[in-house]
Amino acid sequence: MANLRALIIDDQAVVRNALRRLLTAAGVETVAEAHNLPDAIHKARKFNPDIVILDATLPDSPGLTPLQAFAEIMPQTPILYLGADPDTLYADQALQAGATYYIAKEDLDSQLSPFLSQLEQANSGDSRSTLGRNDRRAQQDTLRIRPIANHS
Repeated sequence: MANLRALIIDDQAVVRNALRRLLTAAGVETVAEAHNLPDAIHKARKFNPDIVILDATLPDSPGLTPLQAFAEIMPQTPILYLGADPDTLYADQALQAGATYYIAKEDLDSQLSPFLSQLEQANSGDSRSTLGRNDRRAQQDTLRIRPIANHS
C-alpha cells in the first residue's frame, strides 16, 4: 500500500496488536492507536490518518456514537468499522451512521486485504474514484460497500 496511514481504535490491546501486524504486512503504517473515544479523537486530529479503523464496541461510548463522531469530525476519511456480528442489519446501520466499510472481526483476515486494495486504488489518482476526496456516500459507492457476511 502506497503511504497509507492508519489510526486503530479498539479497547483491547490484543486486537490493536493483531490489526497493526495485519496492516504492517499490507504496507500500511499505523500512525497511532487509541483505546477510548476521547484519546481517539485527540490522536485523529494530531495525526490526520488516511484511514480510521474503529471497533464497534468501545466501553466508554455506547452504540454508534464513536462512528458518528468520526464521520462528523473527519468526513473525508474512510472509516473501517469492525463489528463482532456478521449480521447485515447491524452492518447496514453502521454504513448509514457513517462507516465507509464494515467487516465482522471474524472475517478480518480474509476481508482486510481486499478493502485495503480498494482504498489504495481509490487513492491512486483514478479520476473515477472519490474515496477520501468527496462525501461518504460517494466513498461507499466507489467501494461498492456491502456488509461482509460469509455465514449462512
